[in-house]
Amino acid sequence: MKKIILSVLLAGFAFMGFAYSGKTKATGYIKIYGSEPFTFAGITCDDGRQFSLVIEPDTFSKEQIYDFQGHHVFVEGGIIKAENSPFNSLKDGKLVLKNIEPAEKTIGAKK
Repeated sequence: MKKIILSVLLAGFAFMGFAYSGKTKATGYIKIYGSEPFTFAGITCDDGRQFSLVIEPDTFSKEQIYDFQGHHVFVEGGIIKAENSPFNSLKDGKLVLKNIEPAEKTIGAKK
């Protein structure tokens, strides 16, 4: 039974690896979705795309991301398509967060 469960999990992770696109950059506003204790952060990009934010271990804390709520930010990361990860996913999928900073600090940001 354990071998079956492990095989299914490994196959799922392998499939998610194929769904992960390369690195992307975007600017937009951080929003918090859901209700406690089941909240998650998302970004509405300036071009209309919407992504849930996935916070990898040893990068940022949930609280650090939530402090950006309502602020215009610049983000970098990889995209997991919505059809491959439907739980807590906004319309364009999930963005695996590698970097986040206020948009005013980025080159070419609008003032």
